[in-house]
Formats: sequence, structure tokens, C-alpha cells
Amino acid sequence: MAGYLGNKFDMIVHHLAVMKPKCKIYDIKKQDSVYFVPDILDQARKEGFVPCKYCVKNEVSITPRDLAEAADVTEVTIRNRYKGLKLSQQMNHTIL
Repeated sequence: MAGYLGNKFDMIVHHLAVMKPKCKIYDIKKQDSVYFVPDILDQARKEGFVPCKYCVKNEVSITPRDLAEAADVTEVTIRNRYKGLKLSQQMNHTIL
């Protein structure tokens, strides 16, 4: 999993897996960089870093692959369970 890279010069933190062309991540000098391990965006904020508006979203984006790895199941299982939950929810709205 990718992590976050902070720039001590401008105090902006970037998400390494979601780098955008407008993001200035390639301009960070080695001596100004701070690496934050995955899921530690809160730590970067506590240290005074501001999320990059181009590569760090306010909401968490989790892929089926991420869920499958965390649950130790296959992506197919995740998709099938999602479909089952979606159908179940639709049926509940129909009954009400």
C-alpha cells in the first residue's frame, strides 16, 4: 500500500497512490521530504501538514481488492456480497 509524502518546505502532504499531474510531488527535494506510512494522514495533520487538494481526498476510497485483502477473501466474494446486500436493500425498500 502507498503512503503519504510530506513536503517540509510548504507543509503539504501528498498521497503517493493518487498523484495527479497538477500535484507538485515531483518537485519535493529529498531533504524536505517526510514519509508517512499508510493510513497515517492524521499523523501528518497533527504535525502541521495540509493535504494536497489534488491528490488527497477528504473521503476514504477503498477498492474491492483492499477489502478482499483485509478480509482474507477473493475480490469475487466481495463483489457477490455487495450484490447480495444491494438486492436485499432494494427488497426492503419495496416491502416498506
